[in-house]
Amino acid sequence: SINSVGRTAGTSAMPFYGSGYAQNNNFKVYIAELNTRISNQASNKLQVGYSALRDYRALLSPQVFPLVDILDGSGNPFTSFGNEQFSFGNLLSTDIYQLSDIFSFYKGRHEITFGTQNYYRKYKNGFSPSYQGVYRFNSLADFYASAAPGSTRPAARYDLSYAFSKDGSFPFATPSVFEMGLFAQDKWRILPNLTLTYGLRVDMPFFQAEFTENPNIPALTFRDGKHVDVGQKPKTSPNLSPRVGFNWDVKNDQVTQIRGGAGLFSGPPPIVWISNQASNNGVQFGSIIALNSNVFSPDVNKYRPTSGSNTAYSINVTDNNFRYPQVLKATLAIDRKLPGNLVFTLEGNFSKDVNNVNFENINLPKTGTPLAGSDNRIRYSANKIYAGTGGASATNPNIGNAILMKNYSKGFAYYATAQLQRTFRNLYVNAAYTFSTSKDLNIGGSTAATLWGSRPVTGDPNTAELGFSNFYVPHRVIASASYRVEYAKHFATSIGLIFEASPSVIAEASLFAVASYVYIGDVNNDGSSSANDLIYIPKDQSDIVLVPVNTGGGTITDRRTADVIWTQLNGYINQDPYLSKHRGEVAKRNGLVMPWQKRLDLNITQDIFVKTGKKEDTRHTLRISFDVINVGNMVNKNWGIAKTTNATNILKYEGLVTTGVDAGKPRFSFPYLNATNQVPLTSTFKDYTGLLSRWQGQVGIRYLFN
Repeated sequence: SINSVGRTAGTSAMPFYGSGYAQNNNFKVYIAELNTRISNQASNKLQVGYSALRDYRALLSPQVFPLVDILDGSGNPFTSFGNEQFSFGNLLSTDIYQLSDIFSFYKGRHEITFGTQNYYRKYKNGFSPSYQGVYRFNSLADFYASAAPGSTRPAARYDLSYAFSKDGSFPFATPSVFEMGLFAQDKWRILPNLTLTYGLRVDMPFFQAEFTENPNIPALTFRDGKHVDVGQKPKTSPNLSPRVGFNWDVKNDQVTQIRGGAGLFSGPPPIVWISNQASNNGVQFGSIIALNSNVFSPDVNKYRPTSGSNTAYSINVTDNNFRYPQVLKATLAIDRKLPGNLVFTLEGNFSKDVNNVNFENINLPKTGTPLAGSDNRIRYSANKIYAGTGGASATNPNIGNAILMKNYSKGFAYYATAQLQRTFRNLYVNAAYTFSTSKDLNIGGSTAATLWGSRPVTGDPNTAELGFSNFYVPHRVIASASYRVEYAKHFATSIGLIFEASPSVIAEASLFAVASYVYIGDVNNDGSSSANDLIYIPKDQSDIVLVPVNTGGGTITDRRTADVIWTQLNGYINQDPYLSKHRGEVAKRNGLVMPWQKRLDLNITQDIFVKTGKKEDTRHTLRISFDVINVGNMVNKNWGIAKTTNATNILKYEGLVTTGVDAGKPRFSFPYLNATNQVPLTSTFKDYTGLLSRWQGQVGIRYLFN
């Protein structure tokens, strides 16, 4: 799927500007707060508020047109044009009404707080991928052939979603929820040097009965005999969150401090996860996924059904016992003053998911046929277990995905940080190192199908299998220094430096410090449109069946022999820091760690001030600042460069061997880095050329008065 490798510009890909979108965000927030001092020992804070949050997309294409994705003949993007796939009707309007009241009073050594925080959240969510139609062609030649007048040459794939409302209008989901929170806390100063804080919070979501019924769904039987109802709201399940924390100045001399705590913490998931059920119920939208059957047409309504019952669709459903996500957190730290005015800190943090969220496709068969050969993962004989037979009908529909959202108590993270800091008269210096590990169930996203289908897996994609988190950064070093001096009664100059070294995290391009090696194509036939099958790393040439790249009838021909392909693939594996150490294994999710980026940021600030009163800090100040982000790159163009991967989908599934001694084994090709010029893939990493790898400067002017 092109979604697995993106529609962004690259060394061999260039989408049209019109295939993008503009994101609009309009927020209005009103808060009123009343603070009341009842007595010297009691106070109250009352807060009411209303927020109107409006998020919506605008298509950049100047006209209504289907989206066309064209690949380069090797399964990689070449270009895209037309209406962006996920933007038509895409909006999220949120109205939040909030009321909170916090009462505090002091009793001896106790500071007691209790109160309530309540939210009523109302949403209007619009989302229907491929509403204008999406065509995918394996090559530019394939597109030209299909677009020719009178052509019968189909696209490799065609996707369409369509409204099934009576008047044909675009349906919106309108879920709402009332969230009530109650809490009580006591801050107890047991000794002058020991403080204990403990409390309890209770959160209860009350979902409104605004999920549209589909009377045909409860009669269907899905995987493991499950029956589901898209019109049923989740139960009200309270989350109890006890917490405790302490701070101990060991000898009451501010030399050694021990601090820590533990507790449960809860919060609402992204509301789109809940509204997925309201939007995908088989009543509001239908969908079409057609392989090698639809000829290209610029008319977005060419294949849109105009009448009849909704007999083909996917559904999303939330487990009836679903609870808001909840995590157990524990931390322990020690701060110690050392000789030479040094302060040493050692801190550890551990978190464990109590109510994590996982997504399962309950319309996926539970059993299948193992592949022949070393990679004997299960291949499903069909990706749907509930398909209309003898002609689909409303009561006997053809169900695509049936994604169930439910809780699991799986997932954890921990980190340890060691830090040294010292303050001189005008100089402050600090250095810290952090080691961390993080494993979770899903990799994030908004749609249920994406949350299920884009998580890289080794076997059954419904298994609640832990893998390294996208945000896993195993090592991080950070150091800083700042110097400030005042002189001549009216001037002050400050110089600050921040140094950071860690595996490259490129947030501006949604690239993480880790990556997964996955196949191009659906090796296990689970029906996922994303490349989510982790690769098996061959030990030697006999461990894999290699064939030339199948370009799908395009003009590019791969004439490499199996021996040549193996020589190139083997060379790539040998130079890769992860693959070379894990031959004969299935790659782990996010097992590949990026090379380190080392970056230094500089700040120079000049203050010009005039004292305006008798107090030392009463002054008017004109502040001029100059910042250089990644200053090393300004000095030397080879410094401060982030790294990213050339490709992580290095093997393309080309079908099963049907005859001979290798019958039943999967065939794979080793796609070119550049298919047009037939340049082989030889190295894992390349320089990232975006803003993160470039120096940037900015000048600021502020006027401060006191």
